[in-house]
Amino acid sequence: MKHVFVREWRGGWKAMAIWAASVGAFMVSVMAMYPMFEEEMGQMVGLFNNMGVFSAMFGLDKINIASPMGFFGLEGGIVLSIAGGLYAAMTGIAIVAKEEGRRTAEFLFGQPLKRESVLLGKLLALAALVLALNLIVTLFALLAFSLAGSGLVAADFARLMASQLLMHLQVAILCFGLSCFLKGESVGLGIGVMLLLYVMSLFINIIKALQPLGFLTPFYYADYANVAGGPMRWAEIAAGYALALAAAAAGVLYYRRKDL
Repeated sequence: MKHVFVREWRGGWKAMAIWAASVGAFMVSVMAMYPMFEEEMGQMVGLFNNMGVFSAMFGLDKINIASPMGFFGLEGGIVLSIAGGLYAAMTGIAIVAKEEGRRTAEFLFGQPLKRESVLLGKLLALAALVLALNLIVTLFALLAFSLAGSGLVAADFARLMASQLLMHLQVAILCFGLSCFLKGESVGLGIGVMLLLYVMSLFINIIKALQPLGFLTPFYYADYANVAGGPMRWAEIAAGYALALAAAAAGVLYYRRKDL
């Protein structure tokens, strides 16, 4: 298992670092421009709060985008949700299936290792990569606030970054489970799953009657509008992880008997 973990980490850490630095650099550039738009944003708050469906879709009626924290929560939160979700989905969907697609499965599973140990090593490496990405982005985010003259609301910031990490891990675990059923890398499927979950969260924000279905998508509980000024949505998080872990368990059980 350790060998598999190290192999996956060494093969993935450079791409992860580039991805994290790109997301972080975007956050820094956006927040560096905040002081130039601060006065205009204050004048536009009322407009954003009364844009009907658009306001509900992105939670503009729940947050103050004229404040540095609200501005970051909207701009940075959306970028981190989509970019981090894409990374988690694409990495998770390929981490197991690539062995068959690249015809390395026979060599890997020809080693004196149980399939369960190999899969556990891959899952741990996937989790470590997602965790490292979020830690790097968090450091960039703190730098971004310093460039904007602070305005950091520690509690809201902590809830936002924690919920983003949990969301990325949930997407990664779900796609890991799907990867066990595939015979080759299918990045498109991973992107499709992530986009479906994201669009689902937008519809839940718009149609209040769908809010009980928030547990179906991690993007709902990771939305800054749903964590700002209040507790994290632990019920949705627990239900979402139950579904993701069930998918991973089903994938592992299938892979144990899969003909490679």
